[in-house]
Amino acid sequence: MIHTAVGPVEPMGRREEDETSGDPIELEADEMSVRVGPLSPGEDPDIFAAVEKMISCAVANGFPEEHVETLRTIVHAYDVWRLELSSDPPASVPPMTVRLREGARPIKCKTRKYLPHVRKFLQGFNSRLVELGLVYENPKSRWSSPVLPVKKSADFMDMRQTTDYRAVNAQTEVMAAVMPILSVVMKNACGMKHFGLFDLLKGFWQLPLDELCQEFMSYMTDEKKFTPCRVLQECSDAAIHFQKTMELCFTSLLYKHLLIWIDGLLLYAPDIEVYLQKLSELFSLVNRVRHDPERIDTLRSLPYPTTAGELQQFVCAANWMREMELTAKEREAFDQVKEALAASSSLDFPDDQATTCLFTDASDVGWAAIVTQVRDFDPKLPVTQQQHRLIQCLSGTFTGSQLNWTVIGKKRYP
Repeated sequence: MIHTAVGPVEPMGRREEDETSGDPIELEADEMSVRVGPLSPGEDPDIFAAVEKMISCAVANGFPEEHVETLRTIVHAYDVWRLELSSDPPASVPPMTVRLREGARPIKCKTRKYLPHVRKFLQGFNSRLVELGLVYENPKSRWSSPVLPVKKSADFMDMRQTTDYRAVNAQTEVMAAVMPILSVVMKNACGMKHFGLFDLLKGFWQLPLDELCQEFMSYMTDEKKFTPCRVLQECSDAAIHFQKTMELCFTSLLYKHLLIWIDGLLLYAPDIEVYLQKLSELFSLVNRVRHDPERIDTLRSLPYPTTAGELQQFVCAANWMREMELTAKEREAFDQVKEALAASSSLDFPDDQATTCLFTDASDVGWAAIVTQVRDFDPKLPVTQQQHRLIQCLSGTFTGSQLNWTVIGKKRYP
């Protein structure tokens, strides 16, 4: 899960000039660190283990093993991972401003009664928010909306706090903006072969709320009033503000290699080399980093490698700190190797101009269906000699009374 609070996301146009180096990105305490040795004591072992688990899952799902060390170098190079909310500062983006309608009046809710286990949850949750600096107690607030704890699972204490802002939203001038149509923007990923899905941990809590608007968003439990310093999801402007902020921060990748839906990001690329390059670019935008001269000196002082692993580690680190251009002959040879490594069928994107083919079959115990498309269908050729592109494949087994169907009925089922 990507977290933008440490090394905050900042719109490209808002970066200030670094006077010491001429680099348009300021030096930060959490600059890129290239792993050249064992895990340092200052790093969170739980986060390290979680990232390693994601790498293992990627390999299990088909990530090329020859690129695993490069992937490991990238994902450990940036401080963008969190397992839970912490006291990190908000993202360096413009705060959300709530604009009230003319004549708006403060909302004052009545104190509500909650069951004992709900009261215990509210006490612990809001105490934690105060401790992290995400909200503060505000007994003098003239605004108050009621909290609505909801269950997240069957677990008795697994709850989530929401806030009923309907009365506040009714007095708000809602932001006018366009949300992307997923069925349309997904076409930008047509033809891509490598994908990465990312989710921001408690994304709304990472965005700042304008100080002049914070009191409007105050909420009340059965004991206290709290005023948030961050954006709350139930606010009418929250979703569109989040979407447009994300689009502004990732303008350089948007719709070229990245799709954004609020706090979810889909990274895509036509080949693994471009994917890894764009993955590094994505993390650098999240982390707002540039190479640390001291760390470059550390790499330069490394002894000559004595094992293949040490050499590969140095090459991976150097490759992501300096671009390396391949010659035409090298690219041709590399493409030939990639084609030779391809051993499994990949799904193609639907094409409205292609001919769609449906194949079904069934046995006594199961059924199957395959959907393909042929770009240039030749009616003179048998269907088995056409150039099919796999779109979808489904299969299943017959259960219960379905097992008693006739053979004809089973074959008709798919």
